[in-house]
This record gives sequence, C-alpha cells and structure tokens, in this order.
Amino acid sequence: MAGRLLAGLLGICVALGASAQDTAPKDFDFSKFSGQWYEIAVASDVIQHFPPGKAGRLGGVLVRRRGQRLELLSVHDSSGSCVRDVDEAVQTGTPGRFEVHREMEREEVLVLTTDYTTYAVLELSVHRGAETQKAMKLYSRNLRGNQEAIKKFQEVAAKHGFSDRDIHLFDPDNTCLHLLNS
Repeated sequence: MAGRLLAGLLGICVALGASAQDTAPKDFDFSKFSGQWYEIAVASDVIQHFPPGKAGRLGGVLVRRRGQRLELLSVHDSSGSCVRDVDEAVQTGTPGRFEVHREMEREEVLVLTTDYTTYAVLELSVHRGAETQKAMKLYSRNLRGNQEAIKKFQEVAAKHGFSDRDIHLFDPDNTCLHLLNS
C-alpha cells in the first residue's frame, strides 16, 4: 500500500484529523506536477514493521496523462523485493485531488502542497470495505531528498495528527528505481 500510490499519487494521503479546509493549491498545474517523483518519506500510524525512523528502500512514481486518465507507474520495496505497479487515476472536480480504483479498494489522493521542482506533500486515504487507512507521503524530484522538504513534511504531518514516531524516512537504497524505466 505505502509504495503504490501516488501509489503513491500518487494517491499519492488524507491524514488523521484532516479538516474539510484541506485542499490542493488552487492553481494546481498537472503539467508541472507530472513526471518522475521519488517517495522519500511516509507518515502513518499503521506502519509497524519498520525500524524506528526507517521504512524500507526508496520508492518512485512516474505520473503522466493518458487521455482523460492519469497513468501512475510506481515501484516500491515489498518485504525486500522490488514491486512495479501500473495504476490509473481519475482527477476529481477538485484540482490536485485524484482517485485510484482497484479491485478491493479505492484510494483518494490530495496534493496538499508542492513547489513542482523540489517536493510534494500528499494525503492518502485508502478505503477497503468499511475500513479506511490514512497516511501522508513526501515526494522529491531528486534522490537525495531535501532537508527543507523533510522539515515541511514533518510540520504538515504534525498538523494532521502524526507524531515523529509515525514518520518514516526511506533508506536511500535506490535498488528498485530502475524498474521505473523498464
């Protein structure tokens, strides 16, 4: 789950305690947002199997438009193995808000803040039946991440009810990232 959207959207993270005021930037520009992103951190209170502060290897997502839909090619670490997923997302009526539908779940993704060139902070809400899991993700355009982006992510996550314990930085091991281009 954590690696998939966007699979992140990219899909991408509605956080605990998020209010109805949370919206994407009103001037959200998908053309600037599209392209390759690296998933460098996640905030979640359900990720229990990672050591404190770490959450596996870096993930990535390639976001591009395919007609009226978005194609989300993502890679992530799943128990030590690299996984590649292709999902389609539909943009909702709100700029910067997307939905991904899968057989057993629906993900809602909201781009909370981005500067398009350095970082993006996303809310993710995954619905499976009556259960909803919430998380936040930090995406970066470069593999090294960005200390300012991490600080911004920590601030936004705290506003959404996540503690420092809930924030997991991905290991800089980029083993899986080659699958984005295959």
